[in-house]
Amino acid sequence: MKKSAVLVVLLLIAGISHALTISGTEDTITVKAGTSKSVPINVGDSEESIVSLGIIDAKPWVSLLHGTLDVRSDTKTTEFIASPYIDTQPSTYRFGIVASSAVSGITKKDIFIRVEKGEIVDVESIRSTGNLVPKGDVEIKIRLRSTRTDITRNIVVSTKIISPAGRVSEIGQTLEALEPDATETVVQTLSLPARAEEGDYEILTTISYNGEAKEKKSSFTVARKAIITETSEKFPLLFGYGKRTSVTNEGNFVKNSHDVEADISPFDAMFMSGDEALSKSGGKFVWRLENVSPGEEKSVVYFVDYSPLFIIVIAIIIAIWAIMFKLRSVRIRKYIIQKKFIDEGEEFTVGIDLKNGTGRKVEHITVTDFVPSVFEFRHEHGPAPKKKKTHMGTELTWNVRDLYPNEERVLSYKIKPVFGVHGELSLPPAKASLRHNNIQIEMKSFSPRLGMVIKEEEEKKRFFGRRRKEE
Repeated sequence: MKKSAVLVVLLLIAGISHALTISGTEDTITVKAGTSKSVPINVGDSEESIVSLGIIDAKPWVSLLHGTLDVRSDTKTTEFIASPYIDTQPSTYRFGIVASSAVSGITKKDIFIRVEKGEIVDVESIRSTGNLVPKGDVEIKIRLRSTRTDITRNIVVSTKIISPAGRVSEIGQTLEALEPDATETVVQTLSLPARAEEGDYEILTTISYNGEAKEKKSSFTVARKAIITETSEKFPLLFGYGKRTSVTNEGNFVKNSHDVEADISPFDAMFMSGDEALSKSGGKFVWRLENVSPGEEKSVVYFVDYSPLFIIVIAIIIAIWAIMFKLRSVRIRKYIIQKKFIDEGEEFTVGIDLKNGTGRKVEHITVTDFVPSVFEFRHEHGPAPKKKKTHMGTELTWNVRDLYPNEERVLSYKIKPVFGVHGELSLPPAKASLRHNNIQIEMKSFSPRLGMVIKEEEEKKRFFGRRRKEE
């Protein structure tokens, strides 16, 4: 209204110039709501000038094609465009077109527009909501309005979504019927892909019915965001397992850092290897991945290998088996009955003990022993061995038969040292050979020690005692 008053005042002050003219249709222009119509407007001036154009009592749905015209002693044409909205109230509207020039002054022309109720279906609005980030769902709500007097059927609603890079996604839907003077909202959903680029996405919606088509544009904006997805894979090892956790950035922005966490028991942690963790606290291990770019995949891999534990268990089993085997086999023990000093001519009794722990009768056992040449061999009681002399000593062999379960037999002989020895001597171990469970088995006894270790003072007493005895 203020603009109209100013223009009227200017017209009253300057008067109507006959040099500057505006011409066009004198008839009332009829336009249906929801449609558009344009009227040619001619502007002429007897002088060369720049003419500015404006509209008095303008509505949002009217406009001029040109705001200024360069008139050089001729007539220039522009267009007055009327596009009343589908809900514009039917009526006759008057608009004034004003032309002004610094050379020729101001002139005005009235245009009359009659808006009638339209017989159309149009897109009233388009709204976009949802998770507007990569891999998010966008909900597009298209509101349709009918001003028709009858039911409109099979309205095809087609929507194109154009990304900032020019990629096009299309959604199609059919609305079966729309009642007269009614509105209906069509909801379409678009799933944004991984790494969808940030920026403005254009929406172009077209509706088609009865051979007619209408379209409307809108837009939505995808935000910048890093979206991290984790996938874990557990795979077996020979003695344990491994685990791989893959991290992928499916967003459109770099992730500066991402932490991968895993709960690992203290027992498993003792056998763990692989990628070094950033922190370990209370059974929770944390690995940090730096700078994961859009579309990039990084992994954390660790292994839990129980091989050392299995080796220990197997060793224990073998040891237990060996002990049990010995307990369930024939045991042989060689020992010296007397504990005394090794003097020349002193006799020692050597015992060899056999015990059957197999749980069954053993028919034949070969027992062998060896007497070093520093001793003389003498046999008095018990089974006599076969003897075989060598330059190193005497080999002894016994053939023991029919040894019943848990039966124990003792073989013995005497030895006499050919010279005195201070300290202890170790005798060779005795051996037992037999066949058990179709397996030839040979066992050895421990090496018994002969003689006694004496202290230096006792040795001196013995030495002086011998001298006094000899004297």
